[in-house]
Amino acid sequence: MAKRPGWNDGWLRGLAAKLALMALGGLHLFSSALHVRGEESFDPTAVVDLLEIMLEQQAEEPDTVIKCLDVLSQKIETREVTPAAAAELRPRLQEPLQKILAGPSHIPLFSAAARLAAGLGDPAGRRAMRQVLADAKSPVNMQLAALSAVVAEPDDTLFNFLRRVFPAKINPADAPRPEYSEAQLISILQTLDRSEATEIAEILLAGYPHVSATLQPQVLELLTHRAAWSRALLASIEKKELPATILNTNQIRRMLTGNDAELSGQIKNIYGTIRTDRNPQREQVLLAMRDAIRRHPPGNALTGEKVFQRVCGQCHKLHGVGQDVGPDITLNGRNSFEQLLSNVFDPSLVIGAAYQAQIVETTDGLTLTGLVAEDNDQRLVLKLQGGKLEIIPRQNIAASFTSPLSLMPEELEKQFSEQELRDLFAYLTLDKHPSDPAAVRLPGVYPPQNRTAKTAAAYPELVNYIAAGFQLNGCGEGGLVLLEKFRDQPDILQTHPLGPEQPAIMAGEFAIPAYVQAMLKLAVTHHPDGDWRLVVRGNGQVLLDRIIGPTTSADPWHHLAVDLSQFAGGKVQLELENSANNWAWEFGYWREVRLEFQPKPASDAPKP
Repeated sequence: MAKRPGWNDGWLRGLAAKLALMALGGLHLFSSALHVRGEESFDPTAVVDLLEIMLEQQAEEPDTVIKCLDVLSQKIETREVTPAAAAELRPRLQEPLQKILAGPSHIPLFSAAARLAAGLGDPAGRRAMRQVLADAKSPVNMQLAALSAVVAEPDDTLFNFLRRVFPAKINPADAPRPEYSEAQLISILQTLDRSEATEIAEILLAGYPHVSATLQPQVLELLTHRAAWSRALLASIEKKELPATILNTNQIRRMLTGNDAELSGQIKNIYGTIRTDRNPQREQVLLAMRDAIRRHPPGNALTGEKVFQRVCGQCHKLHGVGQDVGPDITLNGRNSFEQLLSNVFDPSLVIGAAYQAQIVETTDGLTLTGLVAEDNDQRLVLKLQGGKLEIIPRQNIAASFTSPLSLMPEELEKQFSEQELRDLFAYLTLDKHPSDPAAVRLPGVYPPQNRTAKTAAAYPELVNYIAAGFQLNGCGEGGLVLLEKFRDQPDILQTHPLGPEQPAIMAGEFAIPAYVQAMLKLAVTHHPDGDWRLVVRGNGQVLLDRIIGPTTSADPWHHLAVDLSQFAGGKVQLELENSANNWAWEFGYWREVRLEFQPKPASDAPKP
């Protein structure tokens, strides 16, 4: 082996060797040497010196050497190490890599070395990786490494491998093939977007009916990353081979980003005009979904867990299961049934700063949408649906912008049947896993119909069914009642003042996000033979004072909106009073009590 410039045979070289051979220290040292700012400043000497030292001593710490080879291979494959910088590395690494490739092929070090050699453009490395991929008896981890090495230059070896893994037909008489775990299949799919081959879309579409329900969303997500693949996917939908509802609105919007005329025509033919901002009609969808869930018996929570894993689990964790892309909803986003409904069916209403989706177009034709996990001068790292971390070197970004919409699609209800929806919410509305006998349902999900509560202890369940987060101080004539139907509307909360001068008050404290237009939405009515006075207070200030009766509205149902924007960025104590007007039939009837937050116009946003 040639003498390495810059290293003597004394204590400095020995110290470097020891550092390189420490399982974590060596890997960290090697990764640091790779962290270059661009090809102009890239010096391969430090990288090669460290790697040669580790290769000399690889018998002592083989795992560390393999990890270092894999780190370098990954950075070459994702172009964090640019092609020009990789070209500088190739002649320096050719000798040590060839020595490994001349040895036994069944050891893990051979696979790691062949992958690196292939990434550096060495024909022998590419041949070795294609042989591994073609051999169905190769260890699966070696097949995955080989796939990473050859996917950028696809040929029949790659296509035949994919046909073996994702067969178009399942025939029991077929020769045995390796059994891949779901995690390994996901890894295969996530590697494929480095290829531009149209054959990949054809193979995956043919095998789509035979992959698991959990894997199908991963296939669809991949096929929307490149225009050619998206055209093939939409062609299958046009032929009725796949239903149009198989794609969510975010995926459709992403396919429009690249301004591909043929693709845009296909989308318009199938879906019509696609909105590029939040749909204000989602409020009505939310109400319809709430009624659809409430008006039927609860679904099967254990079946709902499978529905969650197939759809929601691509981005969220619940009870330790799922992907860590969006918030873990075990303890977030399920404080009340109303909050859960809003997060599921109107996700773009309020988007936290940490969950603003980024849309990125790369120089090689990829269009990706994800959450920013890392952003610096060298690279942008996106966290994609399914949990993949997509590393995009800064020089490979053609365009990048923040989406005004949530990464979670708006029309999620189209992904479920009616039964799946009921099963899903039977699962989501439990505070613990359904196997836990101590699991408790969120208040207000399923109506205890025509139930009367005459004691304070019995109030919360009925109040939270309509007015989540509020508490009632007391109720007069007839007690607190949840009616199955009143004035042609289902599920109505009935209150009554405690006396002529003593109102029934529903009160609660709420946090109002900063920089939003906040509204309290109310739908209330009166007894046919009477009226009552509605007073809304915020931190003691009267925000609304109105008589609810036949003379104040032509519609028996009064739909009211109270502006809470003055409390944005803080907390507000809300009080809703059912007060007497003339002490005759003073019943208050509540159909809707909820807070709504709308993002303020960009001109009102805080300046950096």
